[in-house]
Amino acid sequence: MGPSPWAGFRPRLAFLALAVAVVSAACGERVSGPSDMFGEMGLRAVFAAGESPSDVGVSVDSLRVVLRNAGGGVVRADTVLPYEPGDTVSWVLELDSESQTVDARLRLFHADTLYDGTGEVEVHAGTVGSAPVEGVEVDFLGTGVESVEVAPKTAVFDSLGASRQFTATAYDADGKALGGRTFTWSTSDAEVVEVDDAGKAAAKGIGEALVVASVSGVADTAIVTVDTIRGPGPGPGPGPGPGPGPGPGDPGTSTITGDPSELPAGDTSTVTVRLFDADGSPLTSGGGAVTLATTLGSLSPLADRRDGTYTALLTSSDPGSAVISGTLDGRPIADTAGVTFTSGGGPGPGPGPGPEPIEVRIDVKPGSDVNPIDLGSQGVTPVAILSRRTFDARTVDPATVRFAGAASVHRPGIEDVDGDGREDMVLHFPTRDLELEVGDTTVELAGRTVSGVSFVGHDHVRAFR
Repeated sequence: MGPSPWAGFRPRLAFLALAVAVVSAACGERVSGPSDMFGEMGLRAVFAAGESPSDVGVSVDSLRVVLRNAGGGVVRADTVLPYEPGDTVSWVLELDSESQTVDARLRLFHADTLYDGTGEVEVHAGTVGSAPVEGVEVDFLGTGVESVEVAPKTAVFDSLGASRQFTATAYDADGKALGGRTFTWSTSDAEVVEVDDAGKAAAKGIGEALVVASVSGVADTAIVTVDTIRGPGPGPGPGPGPGPGPGPGDPGTSTITGDPSELPAGDTSTVTVRLFDADGSPLTSGGGAVTLATTLGSLSPLADRRDGTYTALLTSSDPGSAVISGTLDGRPIADTAGVTFTSGGGPGPGPGPGPEPIEVRIDVKPGSDVNPIDLGSQGVTPVAILSRRTFDARTVDPATVRFAGAASVHRPGIEDVDGDGREDMVLHFPTRDLELEVGDTTVELAGRTVSGVSFVGHDHVRAFR
């Protein structure tokens, strides 16, 4: 049998090692004890800027402390204590010499591990009752939130000013509801619906918008429709209106454009349909039934921007000229767009990889600058794929995405992660499946869009266990 993990404590002080004297800032108590070859160490958790429990909206009520001799030596203590922000803890240790270095690890949690950090503390003999408090930096590891569910999923307002209360629940990887979470509520279109910090939505204008609840980079949405009295009456009426129904725009004046209009084969052009009425005035709301077709390459699903414009991504691995045409409410749009794909790196026949993947921006653990990944975690790691002018993250095919070799789980979240006004895609990957090693500092994400465009993205991380 090896030495006891409690070796090094004077027997009559073993209680101190097991129970630990929690020294709160309010009471200022200190443990008393002998001064020869005994030393005291005080510890305090230090949070990074913007990562304190109050900053990230989590509850922390427990602290696990693990002490061992420096260099991975004998465990001196391993215990869990009640914790409130600002608490410090103190230990009295029997030392092998006048001073000794101890590795201290602090883990703070509520229902799961939320913070983790280690630090070296020099303990000196004769400091019982007078040792300074050393700060140990702890990293925010996330909340263990696997998914979020908003209720109700849909709501219809029949008058401006009408309101509805929405609720959100966070779940872990096992489907267990998690308490103590503070959600951020937002809306995709504040001109249609507003939502307050408590999730209460109010109708502001006619249209459709999403109510979004998010926490720790995980989000869910509800669809809100504001639909007051529809126009001047049902039915076609006897008026002169020659058109086949009250469409939101006129196909004779609406336009189709491609940007850029000339690009290398394998790159992506953004196709935009802008709706105008019969007088040539631009519309400022969506809702029309718009379709697109191309003579070359492939188009992503069309996105209604709800501002009178619709966008899709056009990609072709073959050089040539594409003509893009469209319909509005079943009627052909008079305008068409031309996009030319020029020869790039050769035709490359056969099943080879084709054009080089485009580089996209990703954000591992949105909201964290350090991006710590505990490889021993049984939770998930959130990663945001960010949209830009020439890349719409909503067109990503989640089934094709691999992050450090791991496939995503659960449905993706759609939200504006970086606040640039463009919606991004947030995916979640089982941390235990990541092909990372302790000490790794960079990670790659790769995948394809629904139209087959390959992409890669990179970010920095801190992998540990």
